[in-house]
Amino acid sequence: MISLVVSTIGRPEDLRRMLASIETELRSGLTAELIVVDQSPDDRTRAVLEESRLPLPCRYLRSGIGVSAGRNAGLAEARGTYVMFPDDDAWFGGGLLDRAVEFLEREPGVQVFCGRLATEDGGDSQLRWARSAQFVDSRNYHRTSIGPAMVFRRDVIVAAGGYDEGLGTGSAGWYGACEDSDMVLRLVESGSRAWYDPTAVLHHREVRLDSGPAVEVKSVLYGCGQGHLWRSRRFSRAWILFLLVRRVVGSAVQVLRGRRDLGRARRAWLRGAVCGLIDMPPLEFRTPTESPPETAETSISPGPAEFVRSFTWRIGMAGAGIVATFALTAYAARALPTDEFALFLVLLVGLSLSPSLSRLGVNHEAIRSLAGVRALGDWADAVRVGHLAVRSCLLPTIVIGPLVAVLVAATGSRNILVTWALVAVVLVTDSLRLTYSDVFMGLGMPRSGAVLAHQIRSIAVVAAVVIDQAFFAEGMTLTRLLVLMSGVGIMLVVVGHVRLSRLGTAPASWVGAVQQKAAIVAGVPFLVTEVVGILIARGDVWLSSMAFDGRQAVLYGAAATLANQVGAPVALASVALAPIAAGYAARRQATDLELLVRQVATGLTALLLPLFVITWVAGDEILAIVYGEEFRQAHQLLVILMVGNLSFVALGMSAVVLIMAGYQRFAMWLSLSWLAVVAVATTTVAVLGGPTPLAIVSALGSTGFLVVLAVGAWAVTGVRVYPTSRPLRDSQPRGPLAATR
Repeated sequence: MISLVVSTIGRPEDLRRMLASIETELRSGLTAELIVVDQSPDDRTRAVLEESRLPLPCRYLRSGIGVSAGRNAGLAEARGTYVMFPDDDAWFGGGLLDRAVEFLEREPGVQVFCGRLATEDGGDSQLRWARSAQFVDSRNYHRTSIGPAMVFRRDVIVAAGGYDEGLGTGSAGWYGACEDSDMVLRLVESGSRAWYDPTAVLHHREVRLDSGPAVEVKSVLYGCGQGHLWRSRRFSRAWILFLLVRRVVGSAVQVLRGRRDLGRARRAWLRGAVCGLIDMPPLEFRTPTESPPETAETSISPGPAEFVRSFTWRIGMAGAGIVATFALTAYAARALPTDEFALFLVLLVGLSLSPSLSRLGVNHEAIRSLAGVRALGDWADAVRVGHLAVRSCLLPTIVIGPLVAVLVAATGSRNILVTWALVAVVLVTDSLRLTYSDVFMGLGMPRSGAVLAHQIRSIAVVAAVVIDQAFFAEGMTLTRLLVLMSGVGIMLVVVGHVRLSRLGTAPASWVGAVQQKAAIVAGVPFLVTEVVGILIARGDVWLSSMAFDGRQAVLYGAAATLANQVGAPVALASVALAPIAAGYAARRQATDLELLVRQVATGLTALLLPLFVITWVAGDEILAIVYGEEFRQAHQLLVILMVGNLSFVALGMSAVVLIMAGYQRFAMWLSLSWLAVVAVATTTVAVLGGPTPLAIVSALGSTGFLVVLAVGAWAVTGVRVYPTSRPLRDSQPRGPLAATR
């Protein structure tokens, strides 16, 4: 006897067709029993079963939601030697049952028989089915097996524990498919054998041609199940890449054919597959954080108004800061000897790198934590978290800052000990100052955060240089400049400490070893992603200082420093966006997040493209004015590097969307993978090529890095970060969040 277990929910008419087809299939004399497992909210399914009057034992059960739960409930009641789980919207007519039982009776060494799903006219349904009979394995399962068309020896599937109820349509989790593939692969891995026969057919309509928002939601969940299967079954990366690329090509083909809805459904599946691979649910399927009640106290909750305030303050500071940076570098280029100016340019790179290394990503985790606490309206706890974040960053900062100073000072200095000590003070104070700035950003205090941001240091140092030269000294040396920078850094750290202390009482105890370790572990993915970004964007300056002669290194460093200013507004927008992105992600507001991100990206692109054109046309004059007449030779380098930095304008907020939504480990692995490619290319070109080839490779590396992160952000959150000329309200994420505001 064969037990037919049909798990159904809300499709009585489809079930009626299935039941009618069973009687036709059993005319050969095969004995069967039918078990209908109902998950519908009403009794229509029971009525259909009672009306069918099938000449075989029929049982009606109810179970919890989920196809796997229904199949397991039916399996527990099955008494047949064999068991099959046909879908309620499938129907017999291809002789599958008779063929399957005959084969399994004849071949006792085979435990599973797999038929083919076909449309009414015989075409493939759901899969690209293999055309020849064969044994099923991990290389061909996706063309030879599917749940409704498989017949099992009941004792084998019972011994395997039945279906995984965390997988499949309607499951409690977010893996919406591949419960059947998981089952057959588990059996094969345990020593069972599964045979596929394409001539044994179960009919089913072709669902791959369905489209629309509901199908896209289902496709995401199906992809999640597939990605989970690949990860849990340890498929080879090459094979996974092949399957993903094939789906990308399929999506492109559908778009070229004018079937944009089908293309979107396939891209939705790709999103889900990536999420399943990294074992992180898509943003729209994550458990939302409960929104705080609407009271006066919840005005501290992150939102668009906070972004506007934060960005306004930071862009204002940036304008003055960029002018100050230009003034400082131009003054240093004219006042310092060539070797000291080259060391000063390396120090600027160190000021970008050291704060990231020193704080070990704890600051970024603090921004996420602070935004989450504020979203619940708990200001006192937010202040406590801010104090703990500063304390957690203190020890790594005073250890790592001096180590980075060794690398900076070693690039060229006659008085290396004094230079190292001063550079160490500059780097340590800069890291602490930025820690306070990030804490204030997380606390929703953009003015205090902006006052301690990067640009204020440049403004303060320029003011200190002006005062020093006007009243105390004639001429400038690198040592004297470092003394002024150290003094400014100490002053700003004191300002941050006093401001935070006035917000509320700090925790009584300092950070213990366990807390410190937990904070560092949580911050590592943020750290790695940030450092990789800095190395890709600014590492070429370091390479040029080591690979080129002094003159070439200075020209390259000057062009790179000027080109990197293009990304400053995007960096400011990203910093301002971080707590808002964390708050939106906690409440699953992907639609609002995408709208905000794309509005900013579109505006910045429109603003900065003219700047690129001006640089292209008059960059040589700009270089001559800023650095001196001899720097005209760096014009070509400036234009090439500007092309690369324009990617920061279009895609620069992809990283903050990705990591503030909770996918920091995914961002880390994407970053490291890209760095492995770029590091080899840039180092090789720096050694064997020259400034121009290095600039080209650096520009391509920066662009590729942002593209990878943007694709990753879309894959797991559904948020697209690129600018658009279309109305933004028509460019929102599709899925269950599309209607939530």
